[in-house]
Amino acid sequence: MTDLTGEDEGKRVVAANDRPLGHVNGVDGETLYVALDDGVEVNWGKTDEGTYALGTDAIDSIEAEEIRLRGEH
Repeated sequence: MTDLTGEDEGKRVVAANDRPLGHVNGVDGETLYVALDDGVEVNWGKTDEGTYALGTDAIDSIEAEEIRLRGEH
């Protein structure tokens, strides 16, 4: 299990293929809220106030300055 904390807010979010996606807009328990960069499109369903909610199962790793997701988005 991947542990998220408030310290993860603001970190870059990237796909496994190093594609920049956006940044962490918020964390709530095991949910990561991602705000996409301008021009980035993904098929993650509906947004929640402009952010996408992802569970910890979507996260491959949490580094000092970025969160890397599993798969190519």
